[in-house]
Amino acid sequence: MIGKLTWGTALVLAPLALACAAGRGDDLHAQLQRDAAADGLRNVVPAPFVAKAGGPTAADVGDADSFGRNLKWIGLMQGSVTFDVACTSGDPTCVTLNPAPAPTSFNFTDVGHVTLPARAANSLICQWVTPYIYYDFANTTGANATARFSVNPTITVESTVLADPMLIDPSTGLPLNGALTSGLTGSYTYSHTLEPGERESQRSQFSRVCIGGVLSKQALMGNYGLSSAQADAFFRAPVTIRLNLSGTVSLVDSASLIYGVRFVGD
Repeated sequence: MIGKLTWGTALVLAPLALACAAGRGDDLHAQLQRDAAADGLRNVVPAPFVAKAGGPTAADVGDADSFGRNLKWIGLMQGSVTFDVACTSGDPTCVTLNPAPAPTSFNFTDVGHVTLPARAANSLICQWVTPYIYYDFANTTGANATARFSVNPTITVESTVLADPMLIDPSTGLPLNGALTSGLTGSYTYSHTLEPGERESQRSQFSRVCIGGVLSKQALMGNYGLSSAQADAFFRAPVTIRLNLSGTVSLVDSASLIYGVRFVGD
């Protein structure tokens, strides 16, 4: 092993990187060893050090597009919904609850959003989702009834690249028309049978962290039909992401929920 790198050794190493990129690493390694021996050096670069041209594939690492890239903090958004028997505050995201035991459904779009600048990520947008959920159940009926609290977050992603009329939404069969809607981690459901007059309070908070990501180059190609060039263009253009919250509650006396979403990219 060489104790230090001399200027002469550096001149020998320089063409090695170029040749490896061109797929001639094995031949150059043998030549390098011969040249090094002539200079009185031994084992300047061991054979296993020579990198395989092209890098790892998806079969090797699962996500070759983001492999080896640094994580970048790229945005944060938050949305909330409140529930009451009578919404009087003028809050546009307050849900007026139906009298028990009738269920109450809700569906809010764009309760929070973030606009990412062009090139915010290379091939992957990942999410860290943290819901804070608080609710009180009360069975004011004269019989056993099921209390339920269910919320489902989704996102709407807007980009000029998605305006291509040839790009079709697989869930509707219609053109994407500049936007797609996708599920988001962090859904929550709890139900419990309450006796007449029984009350129950629940407080929950948890986090769900990126696996496949909100969007990736491979997902855009495989799920939405973008070409490789279009998927690259998607990440080179600004992207707006909107948070949507929908669900159903029953026997709820009052409640509130907050969803915070942190985005990171490669």
